[in-house]
Amino acid sequence: MEEKTKSIVNTLFFIAFLLVLGFAVPQTLGLSSRSFNEAGILSQYQFYVMATGLSALGIIILFFVNFYKRDDEKYGNSILFFSPGEFPSPKIKFFKSAIMLFLVSLIVYSFLFGILPKFSQQTFFGADVPSLKEQFTSTENISYSNLMVPIAENFTMAFILAFFVTSLRFYAKKKDLSLLNFRLILISMMIVLFVITAVLNHARYNDSDQALISVALFWALGAVVTFVTGSFIPFWIQHVMNNVFIDIAKYYPLSNVGFIVSISTIVISAFFLILLYRGRKNKL
Repeated sequence: MEEKTKSIVNTLFFIAFLLVLGFAVPQTLGLSSRSFNEAGILSQYQFYVMATGLSALGIIILFFVNFYKRDDEKYGNSILFFSPGEFPSPKIKFFKSAIMLFLVSLIVYSFLFGILPKFSQQTFFGADVPSLKEQFTSTENISYSNLMVPIAENFTMAFILAFFVTSLRFYAKKKDLSLLNFRLILISMMIVLFVITAVLNHARYNDSDQALISVALFWALGAVVTFVTGSFIPFWIQHVMNNVFIDIAKYYPLSNVGFIVSISTIVISAFFLILLYRGRKNKL
């Protein structure tokens, strides 16, 4: 009972944390800069707030639907949102710590999107990132859009994924699917769902075929990462860091701001990761 309560509290706390980042912080920036005086910016904010709020509500409902079906241990109860290391994801002990997963994601994607492009002179996936209506300073716009937009888009995708996993679990129980077939169907459909999302979002990017391919690969990678880790965190960080470094390159083209941010993020994240690892090791 205690473990069940802990899982519920952790999941709800994580959702609340994301909602604060996606709602409250952008709202503070919008109000302090008086940008919400422009109807276009306010309507965009309201759209993303509605999308995130409805998706979060759907995720909570599906979480409880799956969580309380403990009678079906074969296919687990994970909706691939905040259950790292649980079926259908591989049982990798390292992924059981959400904080460590968060820090590792910061390190990996800071390197991929912040350092590698510095030497290759191109963004990792090549697609430009659309901006919201700009009434902010460069730094405010980077903070405002990249706190709100990735959370809204990833929340929506997480809800669709949770709905599909729940439906597949009912179907698998009825047909008595093997665990291998369950996983194969799930990862295949996840990639299809994520690529379809990329195609639907293509209108927000430039119209070139190269951009479509880049965005499709980006979301397909997100599907694989989400399946392997069983967590919302890595793909969310992937989305944020990719957009942040593209925006930094756009707003500060003649400086080393992106490189400095990436190095600083890696060093700080590695420092806390080492502290956490040593703390866990000492408990063993």
